Amino acid sequence: MNNYFVKKISEISKTKKSKIILAIDESEINFNLLSQLEPYLVGLKIGAVPIISSSIETKELCRKFSDKLVLIADLKIADIPYISRKIGKMMKDFGFDAIIAHAFVGEDVLKELNDEIPTIAVVCMTNEGSYLLNENFRLLTQISNKLNLAGIVAPATKPDILREVRKMTSLLIFSPGIGAQGMPYGSAIKNGADFEIIGRAILKSSDPLLEIKKAIKMIEHEQNS
Repeated sequence: MNNYFVKKISEISKTKKSKIILAIDESEINFNLLSQLEPYLVGLKIGAVPIISSSIETKELCRKFSDKLVLIADLKIADIPYISRKIGKMMKDFGFDAIIAHAFVGEDVLKELNDEIPTIAVVCMTNEGSYLLNENFRLLTQISNKLNLAGIVAPATKPDILREVRKMTSLLIFSPGIGAQGMPYGSAIKNGADFEIIGRAILKSSDPLLEIKKAIKMIEHEQNS
């Protein structure tokens, strides 16, 4: 399953010449806007709020964009193996390609979940209060490598950690913290990420289409510099 996920995201990224995963964390899903942005996106990262608010809209989103985008359920799973796998199966049945889980729950949970649906593990977070998690990013990256997960989440807001994670792994790295959380477009790619997760900076822009084109241009600049 992980091989299929990696192949799909790589092919979409190459075809569209994009490194952007759009984060959707609001309860209302603007399908018209997403259709306009889709040609510039590699994937969508759908958070717990929209998934919980409307399973019907979430399923429709997965149906509408499954052939054009990689769809990632961002539920940051942190439960026992049995429950984690049940949640993973639900998201797979919705039409998601992958799911995000916390790496700190351990190998048993991550293996069980990854056996059900490609799993991306959080090894570090953007917020300052996450120091207990962040202090253990090396061990969590090693666990992710051992299980050959679908990818790792490491934030652009902590460039030193992001660069070290890149040195430690060949797994795909997805990096949040771009735009609304302070880091400029392209900064995560520059420090070793494979994809930048961008949400509010695009979706709350006065001109989202212009903003995403700006982001792609800046990311390309960093890739080529």
